[in-house]
Amino acid sequence: MPEHRYAKLKRAKITGFYPAKGLLELGSHVLEAATSLECLTLDTFYCSCRGRGTDRAKCYLKAIRRYFEGKVPSTARLDVEGPCSGVRLDDHTWQRFTVFDGRM
Repeated sequence: MPEHRYAKLKRAKITGFYPAKGLLELGSHVLEAATSLECLTLDTFYCSCRGRGTDRAKCYLKAIRRYFEGKVPSTARLDVEGPCSGVRLDDHTWQRFTVFDGRM
């Protein structure tokens, strides 16, 4: 529904997110169609994928950054809740952090 807009949607959360084409497209649609969006959260804690180690976490982050870069509106931010607590990426533990913040 490319013509449909969600004018009042301020926060959205996709639970069980993993970087499959359909879920990446869903996230992109929300970013484009929710004109009042303040925050989209991708929750990967409850993903049923196997092998939730550091390599999977880095793979998720790389796909999310690649797919959503330039798509987050200036009024919104994109948060990610990691696949497991204690996974270190860059210089922080991946539990919850902002990948893109168009408001800065």
